[in-house]
Order: sequence, then structure tokens, then C-alpha cells
Amino acid sequence: MEEDEFQYQEHVCFERNGLMLDCSRNAVFTVEKVKFLIRTLAKLGMNVLMPYTEDTYEVAGNG
Repeated sequence: MEEDEFQYQEHVCFERNGLMLDCSRNAVFTVEKVKFLIRTLAKLGMNVLMPYTEDTYEVAGNG
């Protein structure tokens, strides 16, 4: 292998691969924790983070 160059390539089966994070009710994460999670997911090769929210925010004029 001294003269030949070795290359390794992976071919992914999905365009998007990631995590759906439950952020509803009492499971709301801090900004720092979400940043840490994003960095960890990126190191694992994931490119999607979907926060699942359910009644955790108030929309002005709606109720």
C-alpha cells in the first residue's frame, strides 16, 4: 500500500437520518443541551433533528 492510495467510501440509503426529540410538556430541553445533542448526532452521521412539540408554547391571540 505504499504506492497505492487506499480510499474507503460509504453510500447511504437515506437522504435524511436523525432523531425526533420529544419537547412536550415537562420534557423541554435547555438550549445548551440541544446544542450538545446536535453535535453528538452530527458525529454519528445524522443530519436531522426534529423537535416534537405539543402545547409547549403559546400563540398570541389564540385563546
